[in-house]
Amino acid sequence: MSDLEKTASNFNDIELSDEEDLFVSSYEVAEKKSQDIVEIKSHSIVTDISGMNGTSDDSSNVPHSTNVQNDSNHLSNIVFSEDKDSDSKETDKIASKSTPFIEKNETTSLQNVNLESEPEALSQQNPKDFDQSDRDCNDVEESTRISSEQKIPNLNSDSASQISISISDPQKIGEGIGSYMVYSITTRTSLPYFSRQSMTVTRRFSDFLGLHSKLISKHGPCGRIVPPPPAKSAFGTAKVKMSKEDSLQCADFLEKRRLALERYLQRNAEHPILCADPNFREFLELNAELPRSTSTSALSSAGVKRIFTLVGDTVQKITSRMEESDPWFETKQQQIDILDNQIRKLNSSVESLIGHRKELTFCLNQLSKSTALISHDEPNVSLSCALSHLASTHEKIEKLSEDLGNNDFIFLAELLRDHIGLIGAIKEAFHERIKCIHNLHSLEQSLNRKKEFKAKLELTSRSEPRISQIEEEISEYEGKVSKANEIFHLVSQNIKQEFERFDLNRVKDFRNSFVKYIEAILAHQESLIDIWEAFLPEAKAISI
Repeated sequence: MSDLEKTASNFNDIELSDEEDLFVSSYEVAEKKSQDIVEIKSHSIVTDISGMNGTSDDSSNVPHSTNVQNDSNHLSNIVFSEDKDSDSKETDKIASKSTPFIEKNETTSLQNVNLESEPEALSQQNPKDFDQSDRDCNDVEESTRISSEQKIPNLNSDSASQISISISDPQKIGEGIGSYMVYSITTRTSLPYFSRQSMTVTRRFSDFLGLHSKLISKHGPCGRIVPPPPAKSAFGTAKVKMSKEDSLQCADFLEKRRLALERYLQRNAEHPILCADPNFREFLELNAELPRSTSTSALSSAGVKRIFTLVGDTVQKITSRMEESDPWFETKQQQIDILDNQIRKLNSSVESLIGHRKELTFCLNQLSKSTALISHDEPNVSLSCALSHLASTHEKIEKLSEDLGNNDFIFLAELLRDHIGLIGAIKEAFHERIKCIHNLHSLEQSLNRKKEFKAKLELTSRSEPRISQIEEEISEYEGKVSKANEIFHLVSQNIKQEFERFDLNRVKDFRNSFVKYIEAILAHQESLIDIWEAFLPEAKAISI
């Protein structure tokens, strides 16, 4: 263990701001993935999946990677070990057509080739490399198996109308820096895979983060769009921890977090595959404390690794470029980038509007106090009475302005922030597809190198045992390329299904929020008219 990991592990038992990550901003939540998945190397996507043997000759939609490594040592280490004693379950055959994609423009050269050392380099593998390959393959195989068992057409099922989740009654447990908040989660459902139709459990904020970590590690590599959890707020949580009694600021923070957590669970519940996930059902059903999620702690070793992994993924996204041959993905990538930019600009404008509402509320409060002071010193009785009523009117308008600012936040700002996070999840799904194609191209290069080497052995009349060994390795790699191609098509198909679902839900979310927002504004204006109409007789009663 490195010195950095030893230092970080000393903080594992420290609970800082309800296990909130001080290094993560509100817009980076969508990029938080499980440590087990983000460490999967690009070459580990090909797995030993039984029952995936379908092939076709159509490979026109497979894009060409421009940054595939050509170094022979790197390519020789891509060899995977076949675990022939595995007892894993067989997966369903993937419906999408697939075929190995072989580069046809590669040439064979007999110059500067060391035929004596090449077989040894191919046959000698570091055992640690094989162990790491097995672990990575098992992770991806489990993710692909789950995706195969949960059929894509299930995305069209209407689970949203069969489940309702509400969060209420935030309670503070303990005192001081070691305290934390728990929320009561009530679920009502008619879905058959839940054990009860009505259930109530209590969960803390770190439990929500742990749930997201499990969902993203299981469904993220398959191209699923997993909704991100609410943004962490170390400052807001610290205020709640250190407050002796319920203050207005703490109550406002807890109410906003309660609404955000409720929306997060409801978005997961509306997804047929995520809703049926055992971890999600356990989160809603198990009336007991969940195991502590240590990977969400800011100062744990996993937290430190997550920071470095996030930096590595960001660099890879910047440096990885791919010539996209599928026009659908090229169009949607541009669409999602434009949408992301526009929503962020709109969110900035809404936040500015909320700030102006707060300033207006403060000014109305000052105006009300100043008017009340003048009314006390006014010698004209009727004018003094009118000024007093005017001060009361301004107080009422101040409350309406505060409510309108809250509506701006709930119906506009939170809606936009949620979709910024969802767009980040979509970009992560697109990046998973890029990792699949990079892995596929690496395997194809390695396969071509082995075929070239076989041809060189045959031309130089080398011994039959060596040629037989190379033929076995070629056969093994052809299978791996075929499986990697199938996984690539599976991920691509899932992304298309998920994107279509995202588009439909996006329109529905904006429509519902706009309707509620306009209704709230109309109610505000009606109340404002009633307040001024009540003051009008007082103004007319001023005697001259």
